[in-house]
Amino acid sequence: MSQGVGSFLRSFSSARPAAKAYDAIIVGGGHNGLVAAAYLARAKKKVLVLEKNPAIGGAACSDDSLFDGFTFSRASYLASLLRPDIVRDLDLPAHGLRLLPRDPSSFTPTLDKGRYLLMGQDMAENRRAIAQFSPRDAERYPQYEAMLGRNVSILNTLMDMRPPVKGSFPTPMELFQAGRDIGHLLQASPIPLREQVGELYELLMAPSTKILDQYFESDILKTTLATDAVIGAFASPSSLGTAYVLLHHVMGGGLAGLGLRAPPEQDLASIITGAHPVPGPTGAPFANMPADEGLGVGSWAYAVGGMGAVSAALARSALAHGAEICSDVTVERIVSERPDAPGSGAAAPAPVAKGVQLASGEVITSKVILSNATPRTTMEHLVDQAHLDPASIQGYRAIDYSSATMKINLALDRLPDFSCIDKADRAGPYNSLGVKYTDPKAQPYHQTTIHIGHQMADLESAFQDAVAGRMSQRPLIELTIPSVLDPTLAPPGKHVANLFVQYAPYSVLGPDGVRSPRHWSNADFKRAIAQDVYRLIEEYAPGFRSSVLFEDVLSPVDLEQQFGLTGGNIFHGSVTPDQLFLTRPTVKNPGHATPIERLFICGSGVHPGGGVMGAPGRNTAKLVLSNEKNFQ
Repeated sequence: MSQGVGSFLRSFSSARPAAKAYDAIIVGGGHNGLVAAAYLARAKKKVLVLEKNPAIGGAACSDDSLFDGFTFSRASYLASLLRPDIVRDLDLPAHGLRLLPRDPSSFTPTLDKGRYLLMGQDMAENRRAIAQFSPRDAERYPQYEAMLGRNVSILNTLMDMRPPVKGSFPTPMELFQAGRDIGHLLQASPIPLREQVGELYELLMAPSTKILDQYFESDILKTTLATDAVIGAFASPSSLGTAYVLLHHVMGGGLAGLGLRAPPEQDLASIITGAHPVPGPTGAPFANMPADEGLGVGSWAYAVGGMGAVSAALARSALAHGAEICSDVTVERIVSERPDAPGSGAAAPAPVAKGVQLASGEVITSKVILSNATPRTTMEHLVDQAHLDPASIQGYRAIDYSSATMKINLALDRLPDFSCIDKADRAGPYNSLGVKYTDPKAQPYHQTTIHIGHQMADLESAFQDAVAGRMSQRPLIELTIPSVLDPTLAPPGKHVANLFVQYAPYSVLGPDGVRSPRHWSNADFKRAIAQDVYRLIEEYAPGFRSSVLFEDVLSPVDLEQQFGLTGGNIFHGSVTPDQLFLTRPTVKNPGHATPIERLFICGSGVHPGGGVMGAPGRNTAKLVLSNEKNFQ
């Protein structure tokens, strides 16, 4: 009998380690851990993945157990940051991963009839949409996109390499290739070298408002773009360092030509169950469309079957190369030993990781350990503190995990209707990229990321509420409805909706006037906040609240407890200038190696950071494999 994504991710809960010793143990079965496992297994290493939850996948999950007939991407919800070389190396299309490209992809409604901003992959259409609010901004938008594009090309090269630091140093060939690639990009830049370097530096350090104000004047456009800069961050658009995250707007995509696009007429259920091979695109009127149309740079897509489909494909790739995966198995501690000193007066040798001890008391040995947990969980809770020097302990404790993220997953009995759009303006059966709508009532904006809030002042006020410990009165809300394109997620005519909400402080002010994380354990408190969120959406889409059949409300504390995201931070540590590249995760211990030999961190807490990109897992695996002494 075939499996859906959710049941596949849970299928490892009855598995137990088949051996007592391995070449590599991965602690945590999130997507980065699975990437690392697949690369190590490809290199003929004996690999074991241990996940404490019943389902693997971490935040890249698909849960079909919450509400009958519905599948939710409970944490992460959009695909496209996945690095193209990982897709190729691990042959993810052959293991069932398919994407549904969206066009248009961004919708910002207003409270006025006929006034909204709808944007997608067509630059001419984008300029026409922007011109309603500012002809000047419409002229400057291509310049803004070009600026982001040339800078993200440089950063992409850095993302695919290990930072040049002790313990993680790239090979001479990797350094040469990175330097060559960056040099070519700088030479190809249409602006002078000095200006290009300064432009990149400004993007890394400046507030997003500084960049946006240089290009645009219309509030709705700046607000739409500014949400990219603060997603997942305890920061406002005017906070230093938020301009860097603007680059994620164009960092997505780049997945064309890899065989990831789901064909228009394909039975999508057969893709997620692996029932039969996936053919190429078929069916009028898109029979001649390129196989991966809509997955170019800057595009964002839905994974067929939910975000757990990414993890499922990674797991299948790892299994195909011989890796073992066990879930519902808790690692109690990472076992390390300090070798005897070689002689009097000699420096004490560094401690060495030897294996893991499970909650059952069982010890499994391994030549290397890779932790997919956050740096704090790894170095404070799993490692013997006696084996760390005081400076390292303080460095790991000082990592900023500030978060104000809430995720609400909903089952809806109908699509929302936004009052600024004419209800009679229905879509055809397909979006502009040939993906079939699942609902005859769908309009183009239903497939997009819907930005609730069209004024910059509201974003700033929302952040100030959180600074004071309050839930934002008018929070930033990103609403997506993947079931508009993916029929595997909900029954016909019904839908799943993802609400990404900011700002919800981890330590929140409760009814008693006290700031504390404990308030999030109060179901009535959470439900009241969710109702406030629905009321705000209802200002733009009347009747939204009455369409809710089921709600799954995840506070920052829930994200921490259920997905291991320290502080509820979705990036395993804030993505700020002081916690990037040479200083991620800490200044004293940057890179993927740790002060304990043969123990590495492979999650988003190390370079290049968060998002479902897989680069931390791949980079760590390549580092481990670059030194065969690790396996002796």
